[in-house]
Amino acid sequence: MCVCFPSIVGGLTVFSFERALFLREVQNKTYGVGSYFWGKGLAEFPFYFVYPPLTIVICYFALGL
Repeated sequence: MCVCFPSIVGGLTVFSFERALFLREVQNKTYGVGSYFWGKGLAEFPFYFVYPPLTIVICYFALGL
């Protein structure tokens, strides 16, 4: 539970900043709710799943563990 909580909080804070823009664009039918969340998820994928392991690998070999 402790591992998942920071990523949930990060997502909630980002959404609260983008809420007005999201509501305006959904109301104007620029895109749907599903499109927004899929696009947002794919855009943030490297930050949550690629960069942390990459950082761990770099630190592992740099520290000689």
